Amino acid sequence: MTDSADQGKQADEDQLVVATPHLGQVLDKLGDYGVIPTGSDDSPELGLTLLKLDPDQVGAAAEQWRNQQDLVDRPKLDGVLNLLYSYFEDRYSGWVPSIGKNRAVLPVIGSHNIGGGGELPPMQAKEDLPQRGPGAGRGVRVGIADTALYTHPWYAGTYLAAQSALYEDPGDEPHYALGHATFVAGLILRQAPEATLEVRQVLDRDAQGDSWNVAKELVLFADSGLDVLNLSFGCFTDDNKPPLVLSTAIGRLDPRVVVVAAAGNHGKTKDWNKPVWPAAFERVVAVGATDDSGVRQPWSPDLTQPWVDTMAPGKDVVSTYLPDKARVPERPDDSPIGPFGGFATWSGTSFAAARVSGTLAAGIRRDGGPAEALHSLLPPR
Repeated sequence: MTDSADQGKQADEDQLVVATPHLGQVLDKLGDYGVIPTGSDDSPELGLTLLKLDPDQVGAAAEQWRNQQDLVDRPKLDGVLNLLYSYFEDRYSGWVPSIGKNRAVLPVIGSHNIGGGGELPPMQAKEDLPQRGPGAGRGVRVGIADTALYTHPWYAGTYLAAQSALYEDPGDEPHYALGHATFVAGLILRQAPEATLEVRQVLDRDAQGDSWNVAKELVLFADSGLDVLNLSFGCFTDDNKPPLVLSTAIGRLDPRVVVVAAAGNHGKTKDWNKPVWPAAFERVVAVGATDDSGVRQPWSPDLTQPWVDTMAPGKDVVSTYLPDKARVPERPDDSPIGPFGGFATWSGTSFAAARVSGTLAAGIRRDGGPAEALHSLLPPR
C-alpha cells in the first residue's frame, strides 16, 4: 500500500512513514540514494515508524528520479518516494512495502475551505443552552479526537480525558478554533445527555496537526470500549487515495465502533468533488451539512458524492464554547469576537458530524448496539 502527497499545508519536515517490519529494507535503499534519516519515531500500536529526513539530502536524491517532469510544483520528497516505489516494484514483481508521507491534518471548521478560516467564525449565541438533564445515552461511550477541551460547567462529570487534553482558562483572546472540541462535545451531549465522552487531543490550539500524531492518538481508542468515535477534521491527498497512517489507525479500532467524520466544507471551492479523509474511508460515516429544514448548504458536499453517507443540521447550531473573547486572525484587523459567556452559534460539517454521533449514542440502547443504531439512521442509497 502506498501513500501520496498532501494538497496544502505539509508537515514541518520531510518525513516518511514506513511499515516497521520493512524498515530495514527501506533504510538500506534510502542510504543508496544518499538519504540518512536524522531521527525516527516508532509506534508499536500502529506497526509503523516515522523517519525524519534532511531536506537537502531529499532534494539531491530527487534529482535521480528519471521523470523530473513529475516533480514540477510537487515536493522533492515525491521524487524519493518514486525512486523507492520503482525499485521495490522491479525487485519484487510489483510488491512494495507500506510507505507514505506524514500529512497535514486540518480542521473542518466553520469556513468554506477545509483548513481555511474566517468566513464563518463562531458568533455569540442569542441564548444559553438549558441545563443538561437526564436522558438518552446512559452506558454509551463516545470518543472525541479534536482540540483540547475546555472544562465547561455545562457538561461537568461527563468526560474522561488526560489533564494535558483539558484547559480551565483559555487565556486572553485565544484563537477561535481552540473551542472546537468544546463545541463538538456540547452537541453530542445535547442528543445523548447521559453518554460518557472520552476526549483525546489530536489538534493544536489552531485546530491543526499532522497525520502521524493524530494516528498515534486514534489508535489508543482501540481498547477503550467505545461505541462511537467522532472525527471532525480532515485532509485532501493529491491523488485522492487514502492516507496510510490514518487508514492504519482506523483499521486497528474495534470493528463494532461506529466512526463518524465531517465531510468537509469545500462545496463552493474548485475541490468540491474531492474526497476528504478520514470521512471517505469505507468504514467511516461521512456527514454533510443541512440547515434545520433539511436544505443542503452550498459549502457542504452532498449525497451525490459516493463517499458521503448522510446529512445532518450543521448551520447556525448552538453549543458550548469558550467563556471570553476569541481572536479571529483571518479578519483584516485581527480583531477578537465575543465575549461568548460559554455558548456560541457556529456552522460547519464538523457540527453536523457531532449531531450524528450524538444521535447514534442516543439510539444505541433503544435500537441495540452501534451497528443497529447506524442502520436506523442512514438513508437508503
